[in-house]
Amino acid sequence: MTNEQVHIQPEVLYFAEGSEDTEANFIRVLGLAKLCPAERLSIEAGPQFRIRVSAESAVEDSTKSFDYGLSFCPDMN
Repeated sequence: MTNEQVHIQPEVLYFAEGSEDTEANFIRVLGLAKLCPAERLSIEAGPQFRIRVSAESAVEDSTKSFDYGLSFCPDMN
């Protein structure tokens, strides 16, 4: 496997979730490794972390201030 077949793709995203009445703001940090095993196929996988930076009290009580997970995404060009 060569360096042209493996790429590291870090991402930091800021986003808001909610409705007209309630809203919470989050930062999501992803560290994806992109593997290209074939010419038209790529696979991205890696950890993701979400941090709540602000929320109304009703949302704050029902959401975690920090969570984590694993991202996985196959892609055919």
